[in-house]
Amino acid sequence: MRRFLRGRLSFRCFIYLAICSVIGNYFLFRFFNQDFSAVVCKMEKASSRVRGACPLIPPGLQGRIQDLNLKPLEWNQLESSYSSLSPGGSWEPEHCKARFKVGVLVPFRDREEHLKVFLNNLHPLLMKQELAYTIFVVEDAASHPHQFNRAALFNAGFLEANALSGPYDCFVFHDVDLIPENDHILYSCPTEQPRHLSVAVSTLNYRLPYKELFGGVCAIMTHHFTLVNGFSNRFLGWGGEDDDLYTRLRAHNLTISRHPLSVGRYTMLPHRKAKPNPERFRLLNTSLPRHEKDGLSSIKYDVLSVQRKPLFTLFKVQIHSPANPASTIIHSNQTVNNN
Repeated sequence: MRRFLRGRLSFRCFIYLAICSVIGNYFLFRFFNQDFSAVVCKMEKASSRVRGACPLIPPGLQGRIQDLNLKPLEWNQLESSYSSLSPGGSWEPEHCKARFKVGVLVPFRDREEHLKVFLNNLHPLLMKQELAYTIFVVEDAASHPHQFNRAALFNAGFLEANALSGPYDCFVFHDVDLIPENDHILYSCPTEQPRHLSVAVSTLNYRLPYKELFGGVCAIMTHHFTLVNGFSNRFLGWGGEDDDLYTRLRAHNLTISRHPLSVGRYTMLPHRKAKPNPERFRLLNTSLPRHEKDGLSSIKYDVLSVQRKPLFTLFKVQIHSPANPASTIIHSNQTVNNN
């Protein structure tokens, strides 16, 4: 009888303990599971708040780029290769906060193959440099081949880029046929001084022809470009506008910085040489008295379309002649198309 009672009590105790264990584990699981989720949520929020700034000198840079991508790919190939871009050719790093928001301005007309090569080389370089950036292609809608106004396209692109997605810390003014050969060429403004990037170009035997040269590729802080009133709008055809900008910068006591010749190397893509501007020397002689009234403050243009393409933002503009007083500036009242 005693054995029977002991066995029955032991069985009841076992059942009781088992039930308590199940109930206890259930509440412990609910408690710790909710607590763990809350902790993870708090950690994620804290992490996003304290995301550190990207290094001033990105760690992944290697210097000389061994294999430049000089063969133009099809648009669908390029778009699949850079699927991480936001519409309009924008990108920023996820693991750190970019130190600079940079706009890259590219004046353009009838150079589609060059543009493909340019994008295929510049996007990976800018990503490696951990910049928040957008590439803006400013297309000239003028029909006359000698009316290409590179400087005015830069001015229009600068104004439209800031209006669309600014403000930007720094702008890089970039010819479409120049491909960087070294990822140590920083596409930002770390020194806060204007920087001439394309110091050594292949077609110039990788030498700097004269110290005042500021053409090809240059980087300028947004407030400095505004301070000097941008480029002159009067240089039609090829040549002179960069020297004029150099004079404007020096007039405001801004020092031009450069990478060493061994770093600032660029390959120039083959193209037919443009006809020089016969008026460039006369215009350069009047740079100083003219720069306050000729530039961002006086440019007149129409924006025909704004398109956020997969690899870049396209501004299609028509520059009005500086000599036409009836011209009026028309900013981006057009609908922005994502295609």
